[in-house]
Amino acid sequence: MTELPTNDYISQINRNGSGLNIPQIVGALVDADIDPIKAPVEKNKEKVEAAISGLALLKKSSELTNANIKKLGSSSLYTTTSSNTTLIGATVTDSSLVKPGIPKITDITQLAIPMSFSVPAAGSTNYANNFNSPNATLPTGYSLTIKLGTFVNNGTGVADVFTADTGSPTIPTLTLASGEDIQSVARKLNDIVGLSAKVVQVAGDSASNDQYKIQITGEAGLNNGFEISTASTNGQTDARIFDVWNNTNGTPALRTFDQYAQNLNFKLDGLTLTRESNTVSDAIPGVSLDIKSTDTGSGTDIKTEMSKISVQETVQKFIDEINAYKADLTALTRQDKTGAGEHGELYGDHYVKSRLRALSNFMNAGLAGYDTNTIHMASLGFKTQMDGTYTLDQRAFDNTFKERPEYFSALVEDKVETSRSDVSIVWSSDSKFKPHYLQQMTVEDDYDAGTGDGSDNSMYFGGSIAASHRLHIDRTTAVNGVYSYGIGGQTGQKQDGSDVDTTGFFIRVPTTTTFANNAQFTFSLGRSFTNLFKNFHDEILNNEYEHRRQESNYEVKRENIEDRLTTIELRSNMLAQSYNKKFQAMEESVTGFNSTGNYLNNFITQWNES
Repeated sequence: MTELPTNDYISQINRNGSGLNIPQIVGALVDADIDPIKAPVEKNKEKVEAAISGLALLKKSSELTNANIKKLGSSSLYTTTSSNTTLIGATVTDSSLVKPGIPKITDITQLAIPMSFSVPAAGSTNYANNFNSPNATLPTGYSLTIKLGTFVNNGTGVADVFTADTGSPTIPTLTLASGEDIQSVARKLNDIVGLSAKVVQVAGDSASNDQYKIQITGEAGLNNGFEISTASTNGQTDARIFDVWNNTNGTPALRTFDQYAQNLNFKLDGLTLTRESNTVSDAIPGVSLDIKSTDTGSGTDIKTEMSKISVQETVQKFIDEINAYKADLTALTRQDKTGAGEHGELYGDHYVKSRLRALSNFMNAGLAGYDTNTIHMASLGFKTQMDGTYTLDQRAFDNTFKERPEYFSALVEDKVETSRSDVSIVWSSDSKFKPHYLQQMTVEDDYDAGTGDGSDNSMYFGGSIAASHRLHIDRTTAVNGVYSYGIGGQTGQKQDGSDVDTTGFFIRVPTTTTFANNAQFTFSLGRSFTNLFKNFHDEILNNEYEHRRQESNYEVKRENIEDRLTTIELRSNMLAQSYNKKFQAMEESVTGFNSTGNYLNNFITQWNES
């Protein structure tokens, strides 16, 4: 409504005027002309602003869904159990590496332990009494040279041998002052990487006979020992209480340490393994072992299998995430059927509807490369309901888990396999090269020659290099002893000149590998649901170009509406001025008439009174 004064004070003061409230009349006349034009424009403005807000919500929702599904990609579908948890604990650390199986651990002959040495050293002058309090002081000053390396215990009568690790950083000389608190000494030793130190009570039950030592330990493992030496070489005096000598065990009077470092020794399915730690994470792919005790008995089974409970929980979480995203899209496109006009922010917007269609198509596409046939989401327990949402189909889930449990790994794990151990494949997450199952490859030199010359310069897709198998990839110059096929100038080129996009895909072969003439192998590539959804999100659901274009379109609409409202406001002001001018002219005429009438009335009244 045009903003005009609600009261005409001039007309009220001027008793000869019309007495009409001209501003109210003018405002009503202007509104009668303007409101039918302005109201729909303002309504469109509300819709456009709601749409801009809706696009922001759409982007936020898709990004949240993508992030949550990415997290689900790290879900563990497997459980690993130990048949004897007292001896060995087992946990899954990387589900992408885990394979079902029951390897056996046997012959745990020794655990990994650290070297241990205590001060005052055994055989030194103060060894009999040690330190008499936890805050005792050093009898003299020391300059300690400390080295990390390997101590070999050669047994009675044979000198032990220390070999310094030349690859370890040089430890600066540690200077200790005479009278320095042994707690301070322990802290300084403890600060050295590779060592741990603390003050330990070793004997005593009263203040009169308590005994304390500084215990120094290295890290577990044979090669993690240490040597401490002073500048002194004279006898077994207080000046040498820190010395770790290359001693013989046969002479008790000489210094010796409390424990030699050693490795963990055990067998995995009959293969002897040695490790510096009792926590072993590289023996069984994706599984960490915590070996707690020695054992030479029947052994311990480490059973890894797909967990039905874990798999079903993961499937349900995927369903919940997809449903949450669809719910957001549905809310944005909601149609209010009550007549109140409370539609979703993007009601009627084809862009959002296209996202819903794309999502349905994506869910129906399935997962290729894991088997001869595509794995459809329905077989994994994803059931589409009448309203388009998903629910868990328990019967389908149970049947697939019973017959083909490995199918569920396609939810979270890419598949990249070759039939030759000396051939590996690099397949980037954004590669346009499509999944394949047991794709046969033939290694040869020259397509035109038909038989090749055995130089292995090319690989052909198919069982031969005949005309029916023309797609090939070429070998590049070796880098670090490895050939790469597929990143040369003729990557993915066919004989007829057409191309297949193999960007992000190439095959790697060591230069030491020799292929037989027309050698063949197969490979399989499968992209997991998690990674497929990421690409789908980036390319479709949250395509930056498409999203910015939609935002730009609505911004242009909003600017046009603002311009239209400005024009309407100008017209409103012009109408108000026009009506005011006309009413002012009328008011002047009425005032003139009333003034003349008053003059005649007064004249007649005076005439009659005279």
